[in-house]
Amino acid sequence: MSLLSEAYEPFVFMVKSAQPDGEGGFYTVWTEGAEFPATADFATSSLAKIADALTEKVNCTVTTSKAITLEPMDVIKRVSDGVYFRILSDGANSKTPNSATLDMRQSKAEIWQLPT
Repeated sequence: MSLLSEAYEPFVFMVKSAQPDGEGGFYTVWTEGAEFPATADFATSSLAKIADALTEKVNCTVTTSKAITLEPMDVIKRVSDGVYFRILSDGANSKTPNSATLDMRQSKAEIWQLPT
């Protein structure tokens, strides 16, 4: 077990579906999907704090193992506190090489609220 894997905690994918509303329209339902281990790290530099303030978003980096690829617009939930994250970058673009002993893939994300 590595220090990185010890930092992981449970997250779940949020699955979006449309349900009929009985009047010819539909409404969106979010349900929990598969669970996976990850960690969300928040930048603490002054520049990162300024960027968060300017964009009115809280940005972070979500780290998973290479077996899990997060894609832009995926929505995930941290199980421990119920915080939702919307993935902003493709995890396929940021991973350790296959020859590395470190098993890591990263995606940029923002704290997000599920639309009602």
